[in-house]
Amino acid sequence: KTEKKASLLTALGHAAYALFKSYVLQRGFLLGGEGLEIAWFNMNCAFYKYAKLAERQKVKALNKKS
Repeated sequence: KTEKKASLLTALGHAAYALFKSYVLQRGFLLGGEGLEIAWFNMNCAFYKYAKLAERQKVKALNKKS
């Protein structure tokens, strides 16, 4: 089983794509403000998911050095 690698840059990339996917590809813009709110929520979820993963990897790497 391979582990996913993450950094702040990958977190930002996944968040931007989640916003684009929700708002444009899934036609959230047709819902107006509510569609934007849903897309924004999806973006936040994607960002924090990868930011948390990056933080865990950083802590794990620091613990290995000790």
